[in-house]
Amino acid sequence: MWCQLGDRKSFDNIKSSCRALKFRQSTTEIDTLGSLCTTYQNDKYNIEFCSGLNSGTNRNDYTITLSIKKKTQKKVNAIKIYANQKCTLVGNLQLQLFYGAPNFGEDTLTDEKEYSYILNLENPILFLDSELGSGEWETVTKIQVITNRMNLANFINKKVIITCTLVAAHTGHHHAPAITWELFDINLSQ
Repeated sequence: MWCQLGDRKSFDNIKSSCRALKFRQSTTEIDTLGSLCTTYQNDKYNIEFCSGLNSGTNRNDYTITLSIKKKTQKKVNAIKIYANQKCTLVGNLQLQLFYGAPNFGEDTLTDEKEYSYILNLENPILFLDSELGSGEWETVTKIQVITNRMNLANFINKKVIITCTLVAAHTGHHHAPAITWELFDINLSQ
């Protein structure tokens, strides 16, 4: 967001308010047009205050530019798994309640109850599904385990090892960022 002010008093008042709100001054420099620019920042925002002579009007211009800081992703040291790649994962299997149609949790009295098996991974993975997912590497800590062939009841609240393929969640009934597309095997972990 950018705005241009016509007077220095408003410009200085806004700058003082930023300091009062604990914004920290990070840089002061002259930009390419010769304006003096000072940047203040906090955890979420950068605010740049620039003042300089407008050669066309021969008057001072005062501009304020607000920008949201981009979140820096923590570098995760994890194995990379592609969609439909056979893999082995370790984690704690839980049976969790989720709410479905018609309101998906907005009215728990009338919404359909959905119980899903969720594997809380012992170590996060980096997962990529170019077809059903975002097309970018995503850090995943939970997998929804879906199977029609195996009874998972004996593995609830236990540390397990599963061999499976994964795809990105793609319906309202998927309650984790990735789901098992095919579950080949499940065993208790030692």
